[in-house]
Amino acid sequence: MVQFFHNTIVRAVADDDNIPLYRFDFIQLHFLEQFRSNAVLPDVVGLVVNEVGDSIEIEDKWGQRIQIKFWNDCFVEYSKQKDLLSDSTKPFFIVVTSTMVKEFNGKLNLCTSSSTKIYINLEVSEVVELKAILRYANSIILDDLIFYCKAKVTKVFGENSWYYISCPGCKRRITPRKTDFWCIPCEKKTERPIPRYRLEFGVLDHSGSTIFVIFDEEAKKLIGQDASTLFEANIYEKATSNNDDSDNDDEVQIPKIIENNIGRELLFKVKLTAYNRKIKRQTFTVMKIIDPTFIEGNDKETKDKEMEDNLKDGSDSKEDTNDSSNDTSKKSKDEEVVDNKKRPDDGSDTKEDNNDSPNDTIKKAKA
Repeated sequence: MVQFFHNTIVRAVADDDNIPLYRFDFIQLHFLEQFRSNAVLPDVVGLVVNEVGDSIEIEDKWGQRIQIKFWNDCFVEYSKQKDLLSDSTKPFFIVVTSTMVKEFNGKLNLCTSSSTKIYINLEVSEVVELKAILRYANSIILDDLIFYCKAKVTKVFGENSWYYISCPGCKRRITPRKTDFWCIPCEKKTERPIPRYRLEFGVLDHSGSTIFVIFDEEAKKLIGQDASTLFEANIYEKATSNNDDSDNDDEVQIPKIIENNIGRELLFKVKLTAYNRKIKRQTFTVMKIIDPTFIEGNDKETKDKEMEDNLKDGSDSKEDTNDSSNDTSKKSKDEEVVDNKKRPDDGSDTKEDNNDSPNDTIKKAKA
């Protein structure tokens, strides 16, 4: 706070680069828990990723997200600054000062205070850094990215059905006509179209939830049968079912064998394309599905094999030891025969040997 007195003099001076025009106390969003007392009102900066009513959602450079509720005139100010943007559909960044940390439905969020100031695309170092991160991310997105994700299946979406009717040649989706089907890529009529899988799985991991799209080949491995077989079985079940709801063509029914995957935790190999950054309803194409239990099973088999090999090595050593013991035993017997020829046979040695305990015999063999 700067306090002025009746004798305070204010003079204009030239700009000094050592004196910043703005001063913020930015915090990382994952440290918000420490500010719940609101003794300190933190400043935040991030990319605006969503708008819901008079609230926005921002994302910081660490990928953390938080919702900010605008009270009183703050939303008006936000809307006014947003309208000044040359293209509000492009990504833009925001600085919101003096926020208060609140909890709603067990989740932390922010709301503005009477001291809040809003700045959109302000040229400060933190915003410049965020812009650079976004540019780098977009340059990477121009090429397809491949990554692995371990997630749990939470839902099977049926809005777009679980299959599509395809051309037997190019495997693309075909267009139904009044009396037949037409394949646009092949530019010809399709006599016998084939159902193929196109599954939409809702998945969840520690970072959030999304939708994975699984096409025919990987879906076939996951389900255990091809889409044509399941399609025919599904048609037969509908025809023989007494359930009136099955006659509702507007409702897509997911076969039980597909819904059985709900609750499973799987390892997905996923492709990320530039298309994923443009659409509002994000979906990601799955290239491969791996059951983690299969990997664990393979690891166990590998360990078992190593143990078996070690046991074999041990048994080989044991056999070698036995062979040397036999040689020693033979040698001892030969020496005994020679020695017996030199000494009179009074039977004492033989008796003593016969009275040896198994432990004594083992000790002699070791010697």
